[in-house]
Amino acid sequence: MRAALVIVAAALLAACQGAVPAPESQERGPGLRVMTFNIRYGTAKDGENHWKHRKELVADTIRESAPHVLAIQEGLGFQMDYLAEHCPGYLVLGQHRNGGRDGEFSGLLINAAHLEVVDWGQFWLSSTPEVVASRGWDAALARTAVWARLHERGAGAADFIVLGTHFDHRGVRAREESARLVVEIMSKLRHGEEGTTGKPLSVILMGDFNARPGTTPMSVFEQAGYVNAVPFMHPEATDGGTFHRFEGYHTGGMIDSIWVTRGWQPMEAEILRPRLDGRSASDHDPVFALLPWAS
Repeated sequence: MRAALVIVAAALLAACQGAVPAPESQERGPGLRVMTFNIRYGTAKDGENHWKHRKELVADTIRESAPHVLAIQEGLGFQMDYLAEHCPGYLVLGQHRNGGRDGEFSGLLINAAHLEVVDWGQFWLSSTPEVVASRGWDAALARTAVWARLHERGAGAADFIVLGTHFDHRGVRAREESARLVVEIMSKLRHGEEGTTGKPLSVILMGDFNARPGTTPMSVFEQAGYVNAVPFMHPEATDGGTFHRFEGYHTGGMIDSIWVTRGWQPMEAEILRPRLDGRSASDHDPVFALLPWAS
């Protein structure tokens, strides 16, 4: 196994982000709600689309979607602090990509009232995944992935694994090797410690992959037995773009996606289009999926 799994000590969790108080227990609901959202880094010189003009819409989108698990990309420290204040109830897993709270966050937020974190870890998308802030192959930046093995509180449902990540925007080889690394590590996790039912654990991969369906990185996922939730639910859709540069169009590349192990069929999956007074919440639209609880 070329990739060592990096298990970040529990004490580091508080140092990296911290946990916000869990809300009162809610109804279980019909299924597991997951979402990936690139919120656009808050120091970008975006004029009228600057973070200060859209942060409320970002928080509103998260509250209204109420994901049990949320993968965030491009979150700087002050943005994560804002979300912790305005979207309470989430346990935050992962260091930022340069270690600690340095650089952008691309980890996971877990609804602490519904889900128990059985185990979790973090690795960097490089040939030395155990090295914090390591940059891989032809990547422009250090990139990381955070995974968590989760269990629904107070229920007999099986454990499952969720991974959140952000692939490099420039490195073609880096995206391909990152996909292979993710598949390799997830295979070890889901097969190495089988669930209570004696079968491999179900897995969700989500994030900004900077790769469209049909490209090599996404084909790596498909060949490993993962299904892209939105095209699976809406095979005839032609408005599947998620990246629009604040221009709001729907026909660009679908580079943000949610993938699930084959056989874990989504109940719903869609690209959300949060808009207010002509402004988008981000230059990426979030992707949402509703899945049956793992069994």
